Amino acid sequence: MDFRRIEWILLVVFLCMDIFLGWSLAQNRQVFMSTTATGATTETLSEMKRDQISLPSLSKTNSRGSYLAGNSDNKVLQNSTADRVRESNTETTVKTTNGVEQLTAKLKTPLALGHKGIAAQVRKFVTDTNNVWRGNQYEFEADMSSRTNYVFCQKTQYGVIVDGHGRLAVSVRDHKITGYTQTYVTNVKTMHHAQKLISAREAVLTLYRDNEIVNNSSVTWTKLGYTELLTTKGTTVYIPTWSVGISSKNSKNVTVHKVNAMSKAVIKER
Repeated sequence: MDFRRIEWILLVVFLCMDIFLGWSLAQNRQVFMSTTATGATTETLSEMKRDQISLPSLSKTNSRGSYLAGNSDNKVLQNSTADRVRESNTETTVKTTNGVEQLTAKLKTPLALGHKGIAAQVRKFVTDTNNVWRGNQYEFEADMSSRTNYVFCQKTQYGVIVDGHGRLAVSVRDHKITGYTQTYVTNVKTMHHAQKLISAREAVLTLYRDNEIVNNSSVTWTKLGYTELLTTKGTTVYIPTWSVGISSKNSKNVTVHKVNAMSKAVIKER
């Protein structure tokens, strides 16, 4: 009787030891992997510094996102209720190219702007829905803009659409707004539960490791938004994407490189 009791005690002790050893091994593996990843990141950043690649402050925060679906060709721009307002001082044409409906507007009388705070004046023009249909649903993207082309991206409850499907571009010439082009995505919805996305720093390191960032260049900005993955039967699927602006130190021209924020894969231009 006492011997059997001792057997049970020993069995319980061995089980507890197995559980403890298994937990310790898992913890050590996590620490090892974390340390290895940290070491690899530190080494990559050192390599970039040796290659004279300038970096801005890069966020290490991991946000969440999911696949989105939406429509870009359902005649909403053609049938927008603001048409009658625009026609008073605007000539508009709407056409669909590659499944994306785009409105082009030309002001009959260009709108004069002051010499200071032009971006703020353009934003005021856009957010007035008497000027631009649903203009208040776009946000200004300074990094994507120039002195003659002010870019706004469509906001959704899930994030910003940063490709050409949900974009407003205002043309400015000689301190006057001369017109704009507009695309708009409707029926935006998620396709599955949100998941963890890579950070801005991870996106930049991925581009470097994939030889997308050359020596003597500067990473000027990063932007997380949604870009087209594929279009089928009139519906476009969008993925969370890091857009990264990169320029040569000898030139002010900026090229935009993209990384899938879910899979960490570099997105090549088609």
